Amino acid sequence: MRSAIGPALALTMLAGPSAAAERHHHGLAVGAGWFDFNRQQDQAAELRLEYRSSLRLPRLFAGAFATTDRSVYLYGAFGFDIPLGRLVLTPSFGAGAYSRGRGKELGNVLEFRSQVELAWRFRGGSRLGLSVCHISNASLGERNPGTESLTLTYEVALRRR
Repeated sequence: MRSAIGPALALTMLAGPSAAAERHHHGLAVGAGWFDFNRQQDQAAELRLEYRSSLRLPRLFAGAFATTDRSVYLYGAFGFDIPLGRLVLTPSFGAGAYSRGRGKELGNVLEFRSQVELAWRFRGGSRLGLSVCHISNASLGERNPGTESLTLTYEVALRRR
């Protein structure tokens, strides 16, 4: 997951003019997914709600997710849209506060988030995407097990520019 972020950000810089020419909107994204899908130790269903700004570079995110194990994560992030025809690749990075509930112990309240989303862009700006997200405390806590989520997301365009 970490190895995908660097090349994606480099591609964003190379794709600058075409990315800047895209018509941008702010949106509200809802998602449902699978928390801890790769390790399969503390799996849970995940529900996500996220606001995405209309800024072109970077695009700002504010969101939250909750799992069926009552874990909650509130975060802010920034990302870059890389248009690939009707597809949009969006790598993003941020930080937030995590509360375990009855779910997975991640080792710290402060947790960092890196994500890559590939979405199909519909006319009007809405998107349907699949994302992989990694959450880790970057060894700030005594434990740093990290986790990954696989999420299907639908973003509703709130306004076109």
